[in-house]
Amino acid sequence: MRKLEDIAACKELFENYSKSEIDDLLWNMYKGWFLHHVTEIDTDKIIDMMLFYDELRGLISGINLNENKPAVNS
Repeated sequence: MRKLEDIAACKELFENYSKSEIDDLLWNMYKGWFLHHVTEIDTDKIIDMMLFYDELRGLISGINLNENKPAVNS
């Protein structure tokens, strides 16, 4: 399993998708996941699903895409 630091430093995902596209895709995946399980889950599971989604969004939004990019004038 990869360390959290390794995942947060990973930029490959953003080569094909912008942060807004990732946010939209993540939301649609979450909705599908939630709606698929809505008839069989309890409130604790719903809370866990919401917290997981929020943590994942926070991880993605915390990635600095400008890190390690060369300066424009160099």
